[in-house]
Amino acid sequence: MSALDCLAAFKSIHDVMKAEEILLEHGARYDLVPMPRSLDASCGMAVLFPCGEASELTALLRARGAVPSRLHRRSGDSWEPLENG
Repeated sequence: MSALDCLAAFKSIHDVMKAEEILLEHGARYDLVPMPRSLDASCGMAVLFPCGEASELTALLRARGAVPSRLHRRSGDSWEPLENG
């Protein structure tokens, strides 16, 4: 089982909640987490999911209207932008 090593950021908490509903319906592995301070100083939320499923899950989210504003991959203790989400 792969780690939850990719992070999707959204423009609003409403979009995060919509993404959670979609992922839950799909049976995807995910976790809601506070947005890492290194990426955004606000107290927003983000969605963690396995990077091996990034293409499938982001396509699903986009198709259902929950478009991530940014995608990142965990790299040690930091986050790198994910080019192809």
